[in-house]
Amino acid sequence: MPLIVIFSTFLLAVGICFVLIRRNIITALIGIELILNGANLNFIFGGRIHQDGLNAQSLALIIIVIAAAQAAIALAITLHVYKKYRTIELNEINLIKDND
Repeated sequence: MPLIVIFSTFLLAVGICFVLIRRNIITALIGIELILNGANLNFIFGGRIHQDGLNAQSLALIIIVIAAAQAAIALAITLHVYKKYRTIELNEINLIKDND
């Protein structure tokens, strides 16, 4: 198994752990970005293996654009949530929301 596949799988696993374990909105967003970067590495490497690099690179570019849009929207939502609840901890936001 090539090293790049191991590295991209590691990025994917760390990203999933960040999303599932961390209770902070910012670290959850970082985890989503790690998941997308791991998927991009797999696409690029798979395109190189199958001599279809142009399609893999275009798909990776689309994922990068989607990730940038996701980050911008998520940060805007995070700012709105912070303004309303004065916290970015996901557990506290759930408790506050239940009490309203």
